[in-house]
Amino acid sequence: MTRANEITEQLASAALLADPTDLPALADLHEKLANASKQLSGEAGVGEAQAKRIATSAGTAAKLVEQIILREATDAAAALDGVCRQIAEI
Repeated sequence: MTRANEITEQLASAALLADPTDLPALADLHEKLANASKQLSGEAGVGEAQAKRIATSAGTAAKLVEQIILREATDAAAALDGVCRQIAEI
C-alpha cells in the first residue's frame, strides 16, 4: 500500500467514524485534512494536477469540518457526508 493510500484511508476512516458532537475528534480530522495536501503532494507519482485536486478537496473538506465545529453547518450530518465525498475525490 502506498503512503498516499494510507493517508486517504486514514482520512476516510476518521470521517466515517466522526460524530458531529465530538469536538476533539473533529479537530483531529480538521488537522489531518489540513496536512493531507502537504503530505500527499510530496509523494512519488503525484503530479501537479493531482496535487491541486488533492489540495482543493482537502481544503473543502477541512472547511466543512470547521463549519461543524463552529456550529455554522445547519445540518452536521449532511456536512459530514460532504466531507466523505471530498475525501473520496482525493
